[in-house]
Amino acid sequence: MEESLFINHHVVNTKKSSSVNEFQLVISLFDKKGKEIEFSSTYMNKEMFDLYEKSVLKTLNSKNWLQVVHNEPIHTIKPVLDIASKKVVGLQTNTGLILKNIVKFY
Repeated sequence: MEESLFINHHVVNTKKSSSVNEFQLVISLFDKKGKEIEFSSTYMNKEMFDLYEKSVLKTLNSKNWLQVVHNEPIHTIKPVLDIASKKVVGLQTNTGLILKNIVKFY
């Protein structure tokens, strides 16, 4: 997997647990060679998910997902890998770190 990634699309998954809907953000990415990977957040309640999604968009310097997918990449996105499992556990941009349940800004 190359270091520079580009966003292909996103999906919001929903599941019902104990009479409450929970939401998960799944971002599909690809590198310059066309290799695809997915990054998934944890499932969150609506309030937490809305804050998380807004923070992700802010980190990507965008106001909405249409802008993220169809505009030129403003920031280089780099995968953060778990060395043991080689799974993507986060995404790093110039302005912050997107983790499974939180976004940390620089």
